[in-house]
Amino acid sequence: MAQMDDWSSTALSALGAVQIGSSDISFHGHRPSSLTPASASALQNIHKRPRKRCAQDTWSYARLKKEKELYKNRFNQKYWYCNSENCRFKGTTTIQQAQEHLQKEHSIVAYDGPSSSSSLTRRSIESVFARQVERQDNAKCIRENTVFETSLNCPLVQQALVRLIVRRSLPLNITEWPEFHAFCHSLNPAASTVLYRSYSLISRQVTQSFQHHRKEVNTILSRARSCIHLCTDTWTSPAGHHKEFQAINAHFVDEHGQQRKALITLPELPKGHAGSECALRLFATAQMYDFESRLGSVKSDNATAMDSMARSLESLLASEGIHWPAATNRLRCLSHVLNLAVQAFLFAKDPDAIKYASQLSDQSQQPLDEALSALSQSASNGWCTTLPLQKLKEFTVCLWNMKRYNEFKALAGQVITIPNKTRWSSWTTMIEDALSLKAKVNEFITEHEDLLHLELHHNEWRMLEDTFQFLQPFKEACKACKGNTVTLDCMITTLNILIAHFKASQKRHANNAALISSITTSWYALDKYYKLTDDSPIYTAALLLHPSYYKQYLTTTWPKAWVKPAVQRVKELWKDKYATIKVDEDAPISVVS
Repeated sequence: MAQMDDWSSTALSALGAVQIGSSDISFHGHRPSSLTPASASALQNIHKRPRKRCAQDTWSYARLKKEKELYKNRFNQKYWYCNSENCRFKGTTTIQQAQEHLQKEHSIVAYDGPSSSSSLTRRSIESVFARQVERQDNAKCIRENTVFETSLNCPLVQQALVRLIVRRSLPLNITEWPEFHAFCHSLNPAASTVLYRSYSLISRQVTQSFQHHRKEVNTILSRARSCIHLCTDTWTSPAGHHKEFQAINAHFVDEHGQQRKALITLPELPKGHAGSECALRLFATAQMYDFESRLGSVKSDNATAMDSMARSLESLLASEGIHWPAATNRLRCLSHVLNLAVQAFLFAKDPDAIKYASQLSDQSQQPLDEALSALSQSASNGWCTTLPLQKLKEFTVCLWNMKRYNEFKALAGQVITIPNKTRWSSWTTMIEDALSLKAKVNEFITEHEDLLHLELHHNEWRMLEDTFQFLQPFKEACKACKGNTVTLDCMITTLNILIAHFKASQKRHANNAALISSITTSWYALDKYYKLTDDSPIYTAALLLHPSYYKQYLTTTWPKAWVKPAVQRVKELWKDKYATIKVDEDAPISVVS
Protein backbone atom coordinates (compact mmCIF):
# COMPACT_ATOMS: atom_id res chain seq x y z
CA MET A 1 0.00 0.00 0.00
CA ALA A 2 1.43 3.33 -1.02
CA GLN A 3 2.36 5.81 1.68
CA MET A 4 -0.09 8.65 2.30
CA ASP A 5 1.09 12.23 2.39
CA ASP A 6 0.04 14.77 5.04
CA TRP A 7 -2.88 16.14 2.99
CA SER A 8 -4.30 12.66 2.51
CA SER A 9 -4.09 12.01 6.24
CA THR A 10 -5.90 15.27 7.01
CA ALA A 11 -8.67 14.49 4.51
CA LEU A 12 -9.26 11.06 5.94
CA SER A 13 -9.37 12.47 9.46
CA ALA A 14 -11.93 15.05 8.39
CA LEU A 15 -14.16 12.38 6.94
CA GLY A 16 -14.53 11.06 10.46
CA ALA A 17 -17.55 8.87 10.57
CA VAL A 18 -18.24 8.85 6.84
CA GLN A 19 -19.72 5.50 5.95
CA ILE A 20 -18.13 4.00 2.91
CA GLY A 21 -20.23 1.29 1.51
CA SER A 22 -20.83 -0.44 -1.72
CA SER A 23 -23.99 1.60 -2.31
CA ASP A 24 -22.32 4.94 -1.66
CA ILE A 25 -18.90 4.92 -3.34
CA SER A 26 -17.80 2.71 -6.17
CA PHE A 27 -14.30 1.37 -6.12
CA HIS A 28 -14.36 1.01 -9.88
CA GLY A 29 -13.88 4.76 -10.56
CA HIS A 30 -17.60 5.56 -11.16
CA ARG A 31 -19.37 8.55 -9.61
CA PRO A 32 -21.50 7.47 -6.62
CA SER A 33 -25.20 7.60 -7.21
CA SER A 34 -25.89 9.60 -4.07
CA LEU A 35 -24.33 10.90 -0.90
CA THR A 36 -25.81 10.95 2.49
CA PRO A 37 -26.17 14.35 4.22
CA ALA A 38 -23.48 13.37 6.69
CA SER A 39 -20.95 12.53 4.01
CA ALA A 40 -21.66 15.71 2.01
CA SER A 41 -21.13 17.84 5.09
CA ALA A 42 -17.85 16.12 5.82
CA LEU A 43 -16.53 16.63 2.30
CA GLN A 44 -17.28 20.38 2.48
CA ASN A 45 -15.03 20.65 5.54
CA ILE A 46 -12.03 19.06 3.84
CA HIS A 47 -9.28 21.68 3.39
CA LYS A 48 -7.68 21.75 -0.03
CA ARG A 49 -3.97 21.09 -0.33
CA PRO A 50 -2.10 24.40 0.15
CA ARG A 51 -0.71 25.68 -3.14
CA LYS A 52 2.87 26.80 -3.23
CA ARG A 53 3.21 30.34 -4.55
CA CYS A 54 5.26 30.60 -7.70
CA ALA A 55 7.06 33.67 -9.01
CA GLN A 56 8.37 34.64 -5.61
CA ASP A 57 10.51 37.47 -7.03
CA THR A 58 7.59 39.02 -8.92
CA TRP A 59 5.25 38.79 -5.93
CA SER A 60 7.84 40.55 -3.76
CA TYR A 61 6.95 43.75 -5.67
CA ALA A 62 3.20 43.35 -4.95
CA ARG A 63 1.10 45.13 -2.31
CA LEU A 64 -2.08 44.28 -0.48
CA LYS A 65 -5.32 45.21 -2.20
CA LYS A 66 -6.96 48.49 -1.29
CA GLU A 67 -10.59 49.07 -0.52
CA LYS A 68 -12.86 48.38 -3.46
CA GLU A 69 -10.10 46.50 -5.27
CA LEU A 70 -10.74 42.90 -6.16
CA TYR A 71 -8.82 40.16 -4.41
CA LYS A 72 -9.51 37.38 -6.94
CA ASN A 73 -11.29 37.11 -10.24
CA ARG A 74 -14.07 34.69 -11.03
CA PHE A 75 -11.52 32.00 -11.94
CA ASN A 76 -10.12 32.22 -8.38
CA GLN A 77 -6.90 33.89 -9.63
CA LYS A 78 -5.34 36.39 -7.25
CA TYR A 79 -4.72 39.94 -8.40
CA TRP A 80 -1.23 41.43 -8.42
CA TYR A 81 -0.96 45.14 -7.53
CA CYS A 82 2.24 47.13 -7.89
CA ASN A 83 3.67 48.38 -4.58
CA SER A 84 5.29 51.48 -6.10
CA GLU A 85 3.89 54.75 -4.86
CA ASN A 86 1.72 56.76 -7.25
CA CYS A 87 1.64 53.83 -9.66
CA ARG A 88 -1.64 53.77 -11.58
CA PHE A 89 -1.35 50.16 -12.67
CA LYS A 90 -4.79 48.58 -12.10
CA GLY A 91 -3.52 45.13 -11.34
CA THR A 92 -3.37 41.84 -13.18
CA THR A 93 -3.84 38.19 -12.55
CA THR A 94 -1.02 37.07 -14.91
CA ILE A 95 2.64 36.98 -13.86
CA GLN A 96 3.78 37.83 -17.38
CA GLN A 97 1.90 41.17 -17.40
CA ALA A 98 3.24 41.96 -13.92
CA GLN A 99 6.83 41.32 -15.07
CA GLU A 100 6.33 43.42 -18.22
CA HIS A 101 4.99 46.28 -16.07
CA LEU A 102 7.96 46.14 -13.69
CA GLN A 103 10.46 46.14 -16.56
CA LYS A 104 8.74 48.82 -18.65
CA GLU A 105 7.63 51.26 -15.92
CA HIS A 106 10.21 50.69 -13.18
CA SER A 107 13.17 49.09 -15.04
CA ILE A 108 12.99 46.11 -12.74
CA VAL A 109 13.75 42.67 -14.11
CA ALA A 110 12.17 39.97 -11.99
CA TYR A 111 13.49 36.45 -12.39
CA ASP A 112 11.46 33.66 -10.91
CA GLY A 113 12.94 30.69 -12.74
CA PRO A 114 10.84 27.96 -14.24
CA SER A 115 7.78 26.67 -12.51
CA SER A 116 7.83 23.34 -10.73
CA SER A 117 5.90 21.70 -13.53
CA SER A 118 8.19 23.25 -16.11
CA SER A 119 11.22 22.10 -14.15
CA LEU A 120 9.81 18.62 -13.86
CA THR A 121 9.08 18.56 -17.57
CA ARG A 122 12.54 19.90 -18.38
CA ARG A 123 14.20 17.31 -16.14
CA SER A 124 12.17 14.57 -17.73
CA ILE A 125 13.14 15.72 -21.20
CA GLU A 126 16.79 16.10 -20.20
CA SER A 127 16.76 12.63 -18.67
CA VAL A 128 15.36 11.16 -21.86
CA PHE A 129 17.93 13.00 -23.98
CA ALA A 130 20.75 12.10 -21.56
CA ARG A 131 19.93 8.42 -21.88
CA GLN A 132 19.75 8.79 -25.63
CA VAL A 133 23.10 10.66 -25.74
CA GLU A 134 24.64 8.00 -23.50
CA ARG A 135 23.43 5.27 -25.83
CA GLN A 136 24.75 7.23 -28.82
CA ASP A 137 28.08 7.85 -27.08
CA ASN A 138 28.44 4.16 -26.27
CA ALA A 139 27.64 3.25 -29.85
CA LYS A 140 30.06 5.93 -31.10
CA CYS A 141 32.76 4.69 -28.72
CA ILE A 142 32.29 1.14 -30.00
CA ARG A 143 32.48 2.35 -33.60
CA GLU A 144 35.59 4.47 -32.86
CA ASN A 145 37.33 1.61 -31.09
CA THR A 146 36.56 -0.60 -34.04
CA VAL A 147 38.01 2.01 -36.41
CA PHE A 148 41.12 2.49 -34.23
CA GLU A 149 41.70 -1.24 -33.97
CA THR A 150 41.18 -1.95 -37.66
CA SER A 151 43.47 0.95 -38.63
CA LEU A 152 46.36 -0.60 -36.69
CA ASN A 153 48.60 -3.02 -38.52
CA CYS A 154 50.04 -4.95 -35.57
CA PRO A 155 53.15 -6.41 -37.31
CA LEU A 156 53.90 -3.06 -38.94
CA VAL A 157 53.62 -1.15 -35.64
CA GLN A 158 55.90 -3.62 -33.86
CA GLN A 159 58.42 -3.54 -36.70
CA ALA A 160 58.43 0.26 -36.67
CA LEU A 161 58.99 0.26 -32.90
CA VAL A 162 61.99 -2.07 -33.22
CA ARG A 163 63.42 0.06 -36.04
CA LEU A 164 62.98 3.23 -33.94
CA ILE A 165 64.78 1.69 -30.96
CA VAL A 166 67.67 0.33 -33.03
CA ARG A 167 68.28 3.28 -35.34
CA ARG A 168 67.99 5.94 -32.61
CA SER A 169 69.88 3.92 -29.98
CA LEU A 170 66.98 4.04 -27.54
CA PRO A 171 66.96 1.87 -24.40
CA LEU A 172 65.12 -1.43 -24.74
CA ASN A 173 62.98 -0.66 -21.66
CA ILE A 174 61.29 2.24 -23.48
CA THR A 175 58.23 0.00 -23.74
CA GLU A 176 57.98 0.05 -19.95
CA TRP A 177 57.78 3.84 -19.78
CA PRO A 178 54.26 5.09 -18.87
CA GLU A 179 55.00 8.31 -20.77
CA PHE A 180 55.71 6.36 -23.95
CA HIS A 181 52.41 4.49 -23.70
CA ALA A 182 50.57 7.75 -22.92
CA PHE A 183 52.05 9.31 -26.06
CA CYS A 184 51.06 6.32 -28.20
CA HIS A 185 47.57 6.31 -26.66
CA SER A 186 47.14 9.97 -27.62
CA LEU A 187 47.85 9.00 -31.24
CA ASN A 188 45.61 5.96 -31.22
CA PRO A 189 43.72 4.76 -28.12
CA ALA A 190 44.01 1.17 -29.32
CA ALA A 191 47.82 1.36 -29.69
CA SER A 192 48.44 -0.05 -26.21
CA THR A 193 46.93 -3.36 -27.32
CA VAL A 194 49.68 -3.99 -29.89
CA LEU A 195 52.75 -2.46 -28.20
CA TYR A 196 55.27 -4.59 -26.39
CA ARG A 197 55.30 -4.03 -22.65
CA SER A 198 58.44 -5.81 -21.49
CA TYR A 199 62.17 -5.52 -21.97
CA SER A 200 62.59 -9.20 -22.83
CA LEU A 201 60.05 -9.10 -25.67
CA ILE A 202 61.81 -6.16 -27.30
CA SER A 203 65.18 -7.89 -26.93
CA ARG A 204 63.85 -10.99 -28.70
CA GLN A 205 62.23 -8.88 -31.42
CA VAL A 206 65.47 -6.97 -32.05
CA THR A 207 67.32 -10.28 -32.43
CA GLN A 208 64.63 -11.68 -34.74
CA SER A 209 64.62 -8.46 -36.78
CA PHE A 210 68.40 -8.65 -37.14
CA GLN A 211 68.20 -12.26 -38.30
CA HIS A 212 65.51 -11.34 -40.83
CA HIS A 213 67.39 -8.35 -42.24
CA ARG A 214 70.64 -10.29 -42.27
CA LYS A 215 69.04 -12.72 -44.71
CA GLU A 216 68.03 -9.79 -46.91
CA VAL A 217 71.54 -8.33 -46.77
CA ASN A 218 72.95 -11.76 -47.54
CA THR A 219 70.77 -11.93 -50.66
CA ILE A 220 71.88 -8.46 -51.78
CA LEU A 221 75.55 -9.29 -51.20
CA SER A 222 75.24 -12.56 -53.14
CA ARG A 223 73.96 -10.61 -56.16
CA ALA A 224 76.61 -7.87 -55.97
CA ARG A 225 78.49 -7.15 -59.20
CA SER A 226 81.71 -6.21 -57.39
CA CYS A 227 83.90 -7.71 -54.72
CA ILE A 228 82.80 -7.07 -51.12
CA HIS A 229 85.18 -4.51 -49.63
CA LEU A 230 85.30 -4.07 -45.87
CA CYS A 231 86.02 -1.09 -43.64
CA THR A 232 86.63 -1.84 -39.97
CA ASP A 233 87.47 -0.06 -36.75
CA THR A 234 87.29 -0.84 -33.04
CA TRP A 235 85.53 1.06 -30.29
CA THR A 236 86.06 0.85 -26.53
CA SER A 237 83.26 1.71 -24.12
CA PRO A 238 83.82 4.33 -21.40
CA ALA A 239 85.84 3.36 -18.34
CA GLY A 240 84.14 0.86 -16.06
CA HIS A 241 82.20 -1.09 -18.70
CA HIS A 242 85.19 -3.05 -20.08
CA LYS A 243 83.56 -3.59 -23.44
CA GLU A 244 85.21 -3.41 -26.85
CA PHE A 245 83.50 -3.83 -30.22
CA GLN A 246 84.60 -4.09 -33.84
CA ALA A 247 82.44 -2.42 -36.46
CA ILE A 248 82.55 -4.07 -39.89
CA ASN A 249 81.07 -2.18 -42.86
CA ALA A 250 80.64 -3.59 -46.35
CA HIS A 251 81.06 -1.49 -49.52
CA PHE A 252 80.01 -2.91 -52.89
CA VAL A 253 78.21 -2.32 -56.18
CA ASP A 254 74.81 -4.00 -56.21
CA GLU A 255 73.08 -5.83 -59.08
CA HIS A 256 71.62 -2.53 -60.33
CA GLY A 257 75.03 -0.87 -60.59
CA GLN A 258 74.59 1.35 -57.54
CA GLN A 259 77.21 1.90 -54.85
CA ARG A 260 75.99 0.50 -51.53
CA LYS A 261 77.29 0.27 -48.00
CA ALA A 262 76.03 -1.42 -44.85
CA LEU A 263 77.07 -2.13 -41.29
CA ILE A 264 76.85 -5.91 -41.46
CA THR A 265 78.09 -6.89 -37.99
CA LEU A 266 79.28 -5.43 -34.68
CA PRO A 267 81.01 -8.25 -32.76
CA GLU A 268 82.41 -7.89 -29.27
CA LEU A 269 86.16 -8.26 -28.65
CA PRO A 270 86.41 -9.82 -25.18
CA LYS A 271 90.18 -10.36 -25.55
CA GLY A 272 91.00 -6.89 -26.89
CA HIS A 273 91.75 -5.56 -30.37
CA ALA A 274 94.86 -7.56 -31.19
CA GLY A 275 95.32 -8.16 -34.90
CA SER A 276 94.55 -11.89 -34.68
CA GLU A 277 91.30 -11.24 -32.78
CA CYS A 278 90.11 -8.67 -35.34
CA ALA A 279 91.04 -11.04 -38.19
CA LEU A 280 88.91 -13.82 -36.65
CA ARG A 281 85.88 -11.49 -36.61
CA LEU A 282 86.43 -10.48 -40.24
CA PHE A 283 86.78 -14.08 -41.33
CA ALA A 284 83.66 -15.13 -39.40
CA THR A 285 81.71 -12.26 -41.01
CA ALA A 286 82.81 -13.32 -44.50
CA GLN A 287 81.68 -16.87 -43.72
CA MET A 288 78.39 -15.67 -42.27
CA TYR A 289 77.51 -13.83 -45.48
CA ASP A 290 79.27 -16.35 -47.74
CA PHE A 291 81.63 -13.99 -49.59
CA GLU A 292 85.07 -15.36 -48.59
CA SER A 293 85.98 -15.97 -52.23
CA ARG A 294 84.75 -12.50 -53.23
CA LEU A 295 86.42 -10.55 -50.42
CA GLY A 296 88.06 -7.40 -51.75
CA SER A 297 90.19 -4.90 -49.87
CA VAL A 298 90.03 -4.18 -46.13
CA LYS A 299 90.40 -0.60 -44.92
CA SER A 300 91.37 0.33 -41.36
CA ASP A 301 93.47 2.81 -39.44
CA ASN A 302 97.28 2.81 -39.39
CA ALA A 303 97.85 0.98 -36.11
CA THR A 304 100.42 -1.82 -36.23
CA ALA A 305 97.71 -4.22 -34.98
CA MET A 306 95.84 -3.65 -38.24
CA ASP A 307 98.87 -4.81 -40.26
CA SER A 308 98.89 -7.94 -38.12
CA MET A 309 95.14 -8.31 -38.74
CA ALA A 310 95.65 -8.31 -42.51
CA ARG A 311 98.37 -10.96 -42.31
CA SER A 312 96.24 -13.14 -40.01
CA LEU A 313 93.27 -12.81 -42.35
CA GLU A 314 95.47 -13.86 -45.27
CA SER A 315 96.39 -17.04 -43.38
CA LEU A 316 92.77 -17.82 -42.46
CA LEU A 317 91.63 -17.45 -46.08
CA ALA A 318 94.58 -19.52 -47.30
CA SER A 319 93.38 -22.35 -45.05
CA GLU A 320 90.19 -22.30 -47.14
CA GLY A 321 92.16 -22.34 -50.38
CA ILE A 322 91.55 -18.63 -51.12
CA HIS A 323 94.39 -16.42 -52.35
CA TRP A 324 94.18 -13.01 -50.67
CA PRO A 325 97.51 -11.10 -50.51
CA ALA A 326 97.46 -8.93 -47.38
CA ALA A 327 99.87 -6.24 -48.63
CA THR A 328 97.80 -5.67 -51.77
CA ASN A 329 94.41 -5.55 -50.09
CA ARG A 330 95.29 -3.68 -46.89
CA LEU A 331 94.12 -0.05 -47.32
CA ARG A 332 94.68 2.87 -44.94
CA CYS A 333 92.35 5.51 -43.55
CA LEU A 334 93.30 8.89 -45.02
CA SER A 335 91.75 10.88 -42.17
CA HIS A 336 93.84 8.91 -39.69
CA VAL A 337 97.01 9.64 -41.68
CA LEU A 338 96.21 13.36 -41.60
CA ASN A 339 95.53 13.21 -37.89
CA LEU A 340 98.87 11.51 -37.25
CA ALA A 341 100.65 14.24 -39.20
CA VAL A 342 98.96 16.93 -37.09
CA GLN A 343 99.72 15.02 -33.86
CA ALA A 344 103.37 14.81 -34.90
CA PHE A 345 103.45 18.58 -35.53
CA LEU A 346 101.93 19.36 -32.13
CA PHE A 347 103.47 16.76 -29.83
CA ALA A 348 106.66 15.33 -31.38
CA LYS A 349 109.91 17.24 -31.01
CA ASP A 350 111.56 15.60 -34.04
CA PRO A 351 111.36 12.46 -36.25
CA ASP A 352 113.13 10.46 -33.55
CA ALA A 353 110.18 11.19 -31.25
CA ILE A 354 107.85 9.66 -33.84
CA LYS A 355 110.00 6.53 -33.97
CA TYR A 356 109.95 6.35 -30.17
CA ALA A 357 106.16 6.75 -30.12
CA SER A 358 105.85 4.01 -32.77
CA GLN A 359 107.90 1.64 -30.60
CA LEU A 360 105.69 2.39 -27.58
CA SER A 361 102.59 1.81 -29.70
CA ASP A 362 103.87 -1.60 -30.89
CA GLN A 363 104.81 -2.72 -27.38
CA SER A 364 101.60 -1.64 -25.62
CA GLN A 365 99.16 -2.09 -28.56
CA GLN A 366 98.26 1.56 -27.98
CA PRO A 367 97.16 3.56 -31.06
CA LEU A 368 99.99 5.66 -32.48
CA ASP A 369 98.02 8.90 -32.27
CA GLU A 370 97.51 8.34 -28.53
CA ALA A 371 101.21 7.58 -28.11
CA LEU A 372 102.07 10.82 -29.90
CA SER A 373 99.59 12.72 -27.76
CA ALA A 374 101.22 11.29 -24.64
CA LEU A 375 104.48 12.99 -25.67
CA SER A 376 102.81 16.32 -24.88
CA GLN A 377 103.13 15.48 -21.17
CA SER A 378 106.84 16.24 -21.53
CA ALA A 379 107.64 19.93 -21.08
CA SER A 380 110.01 20.09 -24.07
CA ASN A 381 108.12 18.20 -26.76
CA GLY A 382 106.28 19.49 -29.81
CA TRP A 383 104.93 22.77 -31.08
CA CYS A 384 102.08 22.70 -28.54
CA THR A 385 104.61 23.56 -25.80
CA THR A 386 105.33 26.99 -27.29
CA LEU A 387 104.29 29.84 -25.02
CA PRO A 388 101.40 31.24 -27.13
CA LEU A 389 99.69 27.84 -27.42
CA GLN A 390 100.22 27.11 -23.73
CA LYS A 391 98.73 30.47 -22.77
CA LEU A 392 95.76 29.97 -25.06
CA LYS A 393 95.09 26.45 -23.79
CA GLU A 394 95.26 27.56 -20.15
CA PHE A 395 92.92 30.47 -20.90
CA THR A 396 90.50 28.10 -22.63
CA VAL A 397 90.55 25.74 -19.64
CA CYS A 398 89.90 28.66 -17.28
CA LEU A 399 86.83 29.63 -19.31
CA TRP A 400 85.15 26.33 -18.52
CA ASN A 401 84.58 27.49 -14.98
CA MET A 402 80.81 28.06 -14.86
CA LYS A 403 80.98 31.71 -13.83
CA ARG A 404 83.64 32.64 -16.38
CA TYR A 405 82.03 30.50 -19.07
CA ASN A 406 78.76 32.41 -18.85
CA GLU A 407 80.56 35.75 -18.50
CA PHE A 408 82.70 35.22 -21.60
CA LYS A 409 79.78 33.84 -23.59
CA ALA A 410 77.74 36.94 -22.74
CA LEU A 411 80.66 39.12 -23.89
CA ALA A 412 81.68 37.26 -27.06
CA GLY A 413 78.53 35.34 -27.98
CA GLN A 414 80.38 31.98 -27.93
CA VAL A 415 83.16 30.17 -26.12
CA ILE A 416 86.47 28.78 -27.34
CA THR A 417 86.67 25.04 -28.04
CA ILE A 418 88.89 23.23 -25.59
CA PRO A 419 91.30 20.73 -27.21
CA ASN A 420 91.10 17.03 -26.32
CA LYS A 421 92.50 13.67 -27.37
CA THR A 422 89.47 12.21 -29.10
CA ARG A 423 88.30 15.04 -31.34
CA TRP A 424 90.55 15.41 -34.36
CA SER A 425 91.55 18.95 -35.31
CA SER A 426 90.46 20.23 -31.88
CA TRP A 427 93.67 22.26 -31.51
CA THR A 428 93.05 23.83 -34.91
CA THR A 429 89.49 24.68 -33.90
CA MET A 430 90.69 26.23 -30.62
CA ILE A 431 93.14 28.52 -32.45
CA GLU A 432 90.52 29.40 -35.07
CA ASP A 433 87.98 30.36 -32.38
CA ALA A 434 90.55 32.47 -30.53
CA LEU A 435 91.60 34.35 -33.67
CA SER A 436 87.98 35.14 -34.53
CA LEU A 437 87.45 36.48 -30.97
CA LYS A 438 90.81 38.20 -30.61
CA ALA A 439 89.44 41.54 -29.38
CA LYS A 440 87.06 39.86 -26.91
CA VAL A 441 89.84 37.64 -25.55
CA ASN A 442 92.08 40.66 -24.92
CA GLU A 443 89.20 42.57 -23.31
CA PHE A 444 88.25 39.68 -21.03
CA ILE A 445 91.85 39.12 -19.89
CA THR A 446 92.30 42.84 -19.18
CA GLU A 447 89.17 42.89 -16.98
CA HIS A 448 90.39 39.96 -14.83
CA GLU A 449 93.54 40.58 -12.87
CA ASP A 450 94.12 36.87 -12.16
CA LEU A 451 94.30 36.22 -15.94
CA LEU A 452 96.79 38.95 -16.85
CA HIS A 453 99.65 36.42 -17.01
CA LEU A 454 97.80 34.82 -19.96
CA GLU A 455 97.69 38.01 -21.99
CA LEU A 456 98.73 37.40 -25.61
CA HIS A 457 100.96 40.04 -27.15
CA HIS A 458 101.14 41.04 -30.80
CA ASN A 459 103.98 38.68 -31.75
CA GLU A 460 102.22 35.81 -29.93
CA TRP A 461 99.01 36.43 -31.85
CA ARG A 462 101.11 36.40 -35.01
CA MET A 463 102.53 32.99 -34.01
CA LEU A 464 99.00 31.68 -33.52
CA GLU A 465 98.06 32.94 -36.98
CA ASP A 466 101.07 31.13 -38.49
CA THR A 467 100.10 27.94 -36.65
CA PHE A 468 96.52 28.11 -37.88
CA GLN A 469 97.69 28.84 -41.41
CA PHE A 470 99.69 25.60 -41.35
CA LEU A 471 97.00 23.41 -39.71
CA GLN A 472 93.95 24.67 -41.61
CA PRO A 473 94.57 22.59 -44.81
CA PHE A 474 94.64 19.40 -42.74
CA LYS A 475 91.26 20.20 -41.20
CA GLU A 476 89.76 20.96 -44.61
CA ALA A 477 91.26 17.78 -46.08
CA CYS A 478 89.64 15.71 -43.28
CA LYS A 479 86.27 17.18 -44.15
CA ALA A 480 86.78 16.63 -47.87
CA CYS A 481 87.63 12.94 -47.52
CA LYS A 482 84.38 12.09 -45.71
CA GLY A 483 81.09 11.07 -47.28
CA ASN A 484 79.67 8.58 -49.73
CA THR A 485 81.15 10.14 -52.87
CA VAL A 486 84.82 9.95 -51.82
CA THR A 487 86.84 7.52 -53.96
CA LEU A 488 90.27 5.91 -53.56
CA ASP A 489 92.00 8.37 -55.86
CA CYS A 490 91.54 11.03 -53.17
CA MET A 491 94.22 9.32 -51.07
CA ILE A 492 97.12 10.10 -53.39
CA THR A 493 95.83 13.44 -54.67
CA THR A 494 95.21 14.76 -51.15
CA LEU A 495 98.65 13.66 -49.94
CA ASN A 496 100.26 15.35 -52.96
CA ILE A 497 98.44 18.60 -52.18
CA LEU A 498 99.64 18.47 -48.55
CA ILE A 499 103.23 17.77 -49.61
CA ALA A 500 103.09 20.93 -51.72
CA HIS A 501 101.72 22.68 -48.61
CA PHE A 502 104.71 21.42 -46.57
CA LYS A 503 107.14 22.81 -49.12
CA ALA A 504 105.42 26.20 -49.23
CA SER A 505 105.31 26.40 -45.42
CA GLN A 506 109.01 25.68 -45.13
CA LYS A 507 109.78 28.56 -47.49
CA ARG A 508 107.33 30.89 -45.75
CA HIS A 509 108.77 30.28 -42.26
CA ALA A 510 112.42 29.83 -43.18
CA ASN A 511 113.46 32.27 -40.43
CA ASN A 512 111.58 30.42 -37.67
CA ALA A 513 113.76 27.45 -36.79
CA ALA A 514 111.38 26.03 -34.16
CA LEU A 515 108.38 26.10 -36.49
CA ILE A 516 110.44 24.62 -39.34
CA SER A 517 111.44 21.75 -37.05
CA SER A 518 107.81 20.93 -36.19
CA ILE A 519 106.76 21.19 -39.84
CA THR A 520 109.55 18.80 -40.84
CA THR A 521 108.48 16.35 -38.12
CA SER A 522 104.91 16.44 -39.39
CA TRP A 523 106.12 15.89 -42.97
CA TYR A 524 108.12 12.87 -41.80
CA ALA A 525 104.96 11.29 -40.32
CA LEU A 526 102.92 11.98 -43.44
CA ASP A 527 105.65 10.68 -45.77
CA LYS A 528 105.92 7.48 -43.73
CA TYR A 529 102.36 6.51 -44.62
CA TYR A 530 102.59 7.90 -48.16
CA LYS A 531 105.38 5.41 -48.83
CA LEU A 532 103.24 2.59 -47.39
CA THR A 533 100.68 3.18 -50.15
CA ASP A 534 103.23 1.65 -52.52
CA ASP A 535 102.44 -1.73 -50.95
CA SER A 536 99.02 -1.73 -52.63
CA PRO A 537 98.61 -1.14 -56.38
CA ILE A 538 94.93 -0.34 -55.76
CA TYR A 539 95.71 3.36 -55.17
CA THR A 540 97.57 3.61 -58.49
CA ALA A 541 94.75 1.75 -60.24
CA ALA A 542 92.26 4.30 -58.90
CA LEU A 543 94.28 7.12 -60.50
CA LEU A 544 94.76 5.32 -63.82
CA LEU A 545 91.03 4.58 -64.10
CA HIS A 546 89.89 8.07 -63.08
CA PRO A 547 88.65 9.95 -66.17
CA SER A 548 90.31 13.19 -65.00
CA TYR A 549 93.76 11.74 -64.25
CA TYR A 550 94.87 8.62 -66.14
CA LYS A 551 98.61 8.02 -66.48
CA GLN A 552 99.29 11.70 -67.14
CA TYR A 553 98.71 12.54 -63.46
CA LEU A 554 101.43 10.10 -62.43
CA THR A 555 103.97 11.43 -64.92
CA THR A 556 103.40 15.05 -63.87
CA THR A 557 103.40 14.56 -60.08
CA TRP A 558 105.70 11.57 -59.42
CA PRO A 559 109.38 11.08 -60.15
CA LYS A 560 109.88 9.21 -63.39
CA ALA A 561 111.42 6.23 -61.59
CA TRP A 562 108.16 5.65 -59.64
CA VAL A 563 105.76 5.54 -62.58
CA LYS A 564 106.80 2.41 -64.51
CA PRO A 565 106.94 0.02 -61.50
CA ALA A 566 103.57 1.34 -60.22
CA VAL A 567 101.86 0.80 -63.59
CA GLN A 568 103.38 -2.68 -63.87
CA ARG A 569 101.92 -3.67 -60.48
CA VAL A 570 98.48 -2.49 -61.59
CA LYS A 571 98.74 -4.76 -64.67
CA GLU A 572 99.64 -7.69 -62.41
CA LEU A 573 96.62 -6.93 -60.21
CA TRP A 574 94.40 -6.95 -63.30
CA LYS A 575 95.69 -10.29 -64.51
CA ASP A 576 95.55 -11.84 -61.05
CA LYS A 577 92.03 -10.79 -60.03
CA TYR A 578 89.95 -9.16 -62.73
CA ALA A 579 90.97 -10.40 -66.19
CA THR A 580 88.94 -13.61 -65.95
CA ILE A 581 85.75 -11.98 -64.66
CA LYS A 582 82.89 -12.01 -67.15
CA VAL A 583 81.17 -8.65 -67.56
CA ASP A 584 77.56 -8.16 -68.60
CA GLU A 585 77.77 -5.37 -71.17
CA ASP A 586 74.03 -4.63 -70.86
CA ALA A 587 74.18 -4.19 -67.09
CA PRO A 588 73.68 -0.62 -65.75
CA ILE A 589 76.71 1.42 -64.80
CA SER A 590 77.01 3.09 -61.41
CA VAL A 591 77.21 6.87 -61.57
CA VAL A 592 78.75 8.85 -58.70
CA SER A 593 77.12 12.27 -58.39
